[in-house]
Amino acid sequence: MKKYLLLGYILIGLGIVGLQLSAKMQTQSQGQQQTQSEFQNLKVDTIVHKGIYDSYFSFKTKTPVFVTYILFHGGGNCKRNGMVFKGEKGKTFTDAEYKGSGFDIGHMADAKDFAFDCDKELTTFSYYNAIPQTPNCNRGDWKSLEERIRNYSTNDSILIICGGYGYKVVGKLNASDYCFKIFKNLRTKVITAHVFTNINNSTDDVVDYNVLITSLPFDISVKDKIKELLNPKK
Repeated sequence: MKKYLLLGYILIGLGIVGLQLSAKMQTQSQGQQQTQSEFQNLKVDTIVHKGIYDSYFSFKTKTPVFVTYILFHGGGNCKRNGMVFKGEKGKTFTDAEYKGSGFDIGHMADAKDFAFDCDKELTTFSYYNAIPQTPNCNRGDWKSLEERIRNYSTNDSILIICGGYGYKVVGKLNASDYCFKIFKNLRTKVITAHVFTNINNSTDDVVDYNVLITSLPFDISVKDKIKELLNPKK
């Protein structure tokens, strides 16, 4: 009889633990869904004008929704020695959040694009100009496209719009599942769009820019602004 009672207590205990674990997993799942949903329909909270680029910034993600600038004759010989990222505590991320995260502080307006002027290159080292990028993305396909666009800028002015989307909380950061870059040759009027997976095995896909803008999980006002920048009304 005692054996049966003991077995019964054990089964009841296991049942309670199982229910607690199930409830915990359900709570975590709901939390993840809420975290992802809170970054839907992102709006621009402020526009930070840095002279060489504009950052359309979200205080919710603490990252730019997108950064835009025009590049002509990009590149140069300035060195990055002593150049460090700066931000505003409470509004942007800081070195402390990035430390040990596994993410690069990913330039949107590329530092090398403005290496013809050391002061301008230094201006790119701002958390208003950065999103978390995996090293594979930032130093791989993303960097390759930056180099190609810089080559295009040798002869033509290039309008560039770039950012991330699909944000979620990763450690102390808000990181995007994807990065995007749209650029327009201001002479030929040709617009090209790329989407990158922001993972350790990053991919780079060329997509239709209209389809990309439509699918971005941004507020309609943000999408309209991107369209306006690409095709300003006369």
